[in-house]
Amino acid sequence: MAGQRTRKAKLTFSGAVRVPGATLIAGTYYFTALSPGYRTIVKIVRENGRFVTQFIGVHDDSHKPDHDVIIFGDHECGAGAIKSWFYPDGSFGVRFVYPEKEAALIAASCNEPVPEPHENTPTASELQNYNVYLMTPQKREEAYKF
Repeated sequence: MAGQRTRKAKLTFSGAVRVPGATLIAGTYYFTALSPGYRTIVKIVRENGRFVTQFIGVHDDSHKPDHDVIIFGDHECGAGAIKSWFYPDGSFGVRFVYPEKEAALIAASCNEPVPEPHENTPTASELQNYNVYLMTPQKREEAYKF
């Protein structure tokens, strides 16, 4: 069952898209937010169950319940990176946190700030107190405000 309660969704892409640390080729994937709260680990597996990647995400609230994925710059900036994934039955979702170098590239290409961790990946017990920053298009770090 996909949705806000299960924090899981089945998504199909007709072309390649970028997620933190990986590029997903066209195909069907399952996205799962592994823990509730303002910070989570997002796990992505292919339709056949094969693990692809996992990374940090932070709470995102849209007030637009009619979408599943938002792409930085709507692909116009050429990065093809997923900004946020929203659960199919609600306006809550997960904003993706990109590694520092990827965040700088996407921010500069798309002219918008991108969440980045600046530090090593936290353990599950450290996740809720983990610092997340915004990388600006000018390649400066700012505080990330929820």
